[in-house]
Amino acid sequence: MVIEFIAATNIMIQTRIGSLMFTIHMDATFLCDGSPAMQNQHNHAMSELHFVESGSGLLALSGKEEELIPHTVYLIPSGLYHAFQSDRFTLLRKYTFRFEYSVTDELSDGPPEEAETLKEVLFSKELRRIPNQECLLPLFKRIVRELQERRLGYYTIVQAGFNEILIELMRALTSFSAAPVPTPLPGVDDARSQLIDNYFDQYSSQLTIEHLSGLLHLSTRQTTRVLQQMYKKTFSEKLADIRIEAARKQLAHTKLPVALIAEQLGFTSSSFFCKTFKKRTGTTPQAYRRMNAIRRILE
Repeated sequence: MVIEFIAATNIMIQTRIGSLMFTIHMDATFLCDGSPAMQNQHNHAMSELHFVESGSGLLALSGKEEELIPHTVYLIPSGLYHAFQSDRFTLLRKYTFRFEYSVTDELSDGPPEEAETLKEVLFSKELRRIPNQECLLPLFKRIVRELQERRLGYYTIVQAGFNEILIELMRALTSFSAAPVPTPLPGVDDARSQLIDNYFDQYSSQLTIEHLSGLLHLSTRQTTRVLQQMYKKTFSEKLADIRIEAARKQLAHTKLPVALIAEQLGFTSSSFFCKTFKKRTGTTPQAYRRMNAIRRILE
């Protein structure tokens, strides 16, 4: 296993199960099992795992919200826009990491069907909820302790911990649900994908492909190709998607004027915002707000 401390707040781990090499990425929140009070709508080029230890909060997904349940694992596929919000009175404690895999050429000691099942159940196109996973908590806590103390042999223990977590999830998914259509992920340069994700998190600013290209040290043509490979979208499409997702939330949960929402999200004008919103959702911002108000009354 390889463990690389990319920066003070980012950790990358590589661990192997059979013929699959898993690359796991964590940030500083993993080491303190914390969660920000509010997180912007975002997506990643890799799958993302969230294990809720305790507390309460909401998961916003595709314009809807659901309550987070302690001891539940949420597997979020690549490219799916989502956000987590902690309850203001009850601290949300969870462990989060992103992960991908590649197939190695080395001979595997384990049965080949195990690797195939791992790919099928862990890399789905849909959100997966895996309840009653109390057994994972001691594993997460030990991984954190080993990463913090970094005593002799810690990397072997971290490897074993993540391998056991992935195997437990495979067993849970195959025991209570049919496996979804597999969606194998290509290899991704984490430093590059992390930079792109962070850049689009600033969607309320005037973002440009030229600026992003400069940060990536690529030409605009190369940047366009990278975005297509990672997100299957152009720069303009990805920026519009993340802004519209943020607009859905504001329209549904605030009384801010449409013009102000457009301005806060970085649109050049209210009319352009309305045109973009209708093109991507099939309805106007005003109609979307009315529809959500009616739905809340009916609920």
